[in-house]
Amino acid sequence: MTKPLAFLALAFLLLGATAVPDRSLAAPKPAHHALAPQDSETETVLSTFRPRTGMEDELLKTMNQNWSTLHKLGLVLEEPHLVLRGKDDAGKPIFVEILTWRDHEAADHVPAEVQAIWDRLQSLVEAREGHRGIEFPEFEIVSPTP
Repeated sequence: MTKPLAFLALAFLLLGATAVPDRSLAAPKPAHHALAPQDSETETVLSTFRPRTGMEDELLKTMNQNWSTLHKLGLVLEEPHLVLRGKDDAGKPIFVEILTWRDHEAADHVPAEVQAIWDRLQSLVEAREGHRGIEFPEFEIVSPTP
């Protein structure tokens, strides 16, 4: 990921995104407290997608389907959720998605309909420059120190 894109993603996280979990199984409500630290039970990920040549539109469409399904099933918090488009160091397109799972177990126990979408996502990406087609490290939302 290029440094400007990484900085932009971090800026979005710090300036406008918070995660306050809804502990019920119903779809969570959006958070409204700017810069609140993340609850230790949630899991925020910054997923990077490296689309195969010519598959950018299909990948974005499938990413949107994934988000809609995860949200409908109450597996993710409504905020933060960002999708960014950029270019890697070789000038090839990449997408970055930031989302927060309702808890650490949610991503490990998805229903078959979500797994089918994930299989489709995998078919639309490629490994590049020593990176897998999809990478999704976990992050913690923190308040900036004065």
